[in-house]
Amino acid sequence: MMQHRQTPLARLASTRAVQERFAAPCVKNWFKCADGRSSRTLADPEPRGFVAGALPCNLDVSDQGVARSVPAPFDQSLHGRFGSFGDEFDATVGQVADPAGEAAVLPLDRGRVAVADALDSTVDQQVGALDVRFRHGWRRECNPRLASALVGFIAAFVFAGAAGQELPRTQAEAVGMLEEGLHAVAAEMDRLVADGEIVGMNAMIARRGRIVFEHATGILDMETGAPMRLDSLIRIYSMTKPITSAGALMLVDDGKLDLDEPVTTFFPEWKDQTAYESDEIVPVEPPVTARHLLLHTSGLSYGYVGDTPVDRAYRAAGLIDDWDYLVRDTNTLVEKLADIPLLFQPGTRWHYSFSTDVLGQLIERVSGKPLDEYLEERMFGPLGMTDSYFDVPPDVLDRFGTDHEFKDGKFVVQDSSREDPEFIGVTFLSGGGGLVMPTESYLRFCQAILNGGELNGVRILQPETVALMTTDQLPPGIWPNSGFGLGFAVVTEEGESTPPGSYSWGGAAGTFFWIDPGNELIAVFMPQYISMPGAIQEKLKELVYAAID
Repeated sequence: MMQHRQTPLARLASTRAVQERFAAPCVKNWFKCADGRSSRTLADPEPRGFVAGALPCNLDVSDQGVARSVPAPFDQSLHGRFGSFGDEFDATVGQVADPAGEAAVLPLDRGRVAVADALDSTVDQQVGALDVRFRHGWRRECNPRLASALVGFIAAFVFAGAAGQELPRTQAEAVGMLEEGLHAVAAEMDRLVADGEIVGMNAMIARRGRIVFEHATGILDMETGAPMRLDSLIRIYSMTKPITSAGALMLVDDGKLDLDEPVTTFFPEWKDQTAYESDEIVPVEPPVTARHLLLHTSGLSYGYVGDTPVDRAYRAAGLIDDWDYLVRDTNTLVEKLADIPLLFQPGTRWHYSFSTDVLGQLIERVSGKPLDEYLEERMFGPLGMTDSYFDVPPDVLDRFGTDHEFKDGKFVVQDSSREDPEFIGVTFLSGGGGLVMPTESYLRFCQAILNGGELNGVRILQPETVALMTTDQLPPGIWPNSGFGLGFAVVTEEGESTPPGSYSWGGAAGTFFWIDPGNELIAVFMPQYISMPGAIQEKLKELVYAAID
């Protein structure tokens, strides 16, 4: 069950005593120019560098159990910027910078730094380096109303959990990676574009909870020439499946869904379901469960690949063509699937299928909410997975590009960002392949999974539930390609491109990711290349592992 934890700072900031202390005369020198120059008005522009705010240094909270330091080493440096209130130092981030040990240099995002005392060290740890900006030389005199408002802002910010936090950035050496090795990853991505092997790609790599690599190269939109950016909106296709799987498992944690209960509890139209056994059609036994849907052992198929009697029946029923869903929504899909036999009895084989689309409809019926609304409330918002869409809104279409395939010796556009029935004007909320999002949002989801179901104090899944996702749950021999958990492919043996214990999935447009718990590593690569050659993925994986020191 999702939990919003109240941090020590949030509890402290919500007390009347602290509000009074913030508003008291002790804060009269908060807003000062570090070099002693006269103060400026709020309308003045922010000076060069980053101007960060700190809570008053004389507010001693050691008896509240609030940490006085932050983990070290960090990777950035502070070079005597002027204009922030509080003291300034030349120091390496993570190093205690004053003799009393009351201040430390803390990393913000993308190269920005701030000096903080014991109390706002806790802010930075809990909410990802709280970015409270004050323009150079705000008011020198005490401003109780502003001080009280600041307290309320900080408390609200902390209560918001992970949503407002960027994942911390660091340099390679700080997390046991080689800078030259990561440069080789970027160089290979650039080479793939320069040699015409891909149109564009972006990627992020995190180790030990910090982003250590981010790179964008090539073209996002072949029709406009817009470049690929780190915040570009990417069709992740089947990388939607782990997200939908996690969404269903939240309902398991809530006690609203039983993994082994027949789904006919929620899908009464499936009560007379049948399945193929050899060439015969017989009643289903055992009935399909949520576990079967999560493992792709439900007996469903997909229809756009394969030529079994079931695939042909899907196409004849107008469920899907060679690429696009043809029914209006997943409710209609479930209703129509009731009349078509399963490809095999549930639990006897692994077969890639509509299972996760059906799982999305199961979420809707159990939760009583549309899938997009449910995921926004329960996952995207709490984890800070910004700009995650089933239906891309008009105001962000400039960040949404074309989908490409290689045909007749050149790249051609398969789907335009201005007309894409799978992602614009959508009614079919595909839990199996319908999401669009920036790379960092997907990385945040991965980090929450690697953390055992939480990110920055916001828990979406219990650790034991995440273990079901990330360890092999298949009966022996049921799937020859290693193992499969309740949402991820799992490496169980040596000899794969990632170590045993790692787990992953990919998408139709060449997107791929993997999570390696043994190395505390996450890598997410985002091209938009339908049927991208597997050799590209394998080479990039090889380079990532070569970059580990």
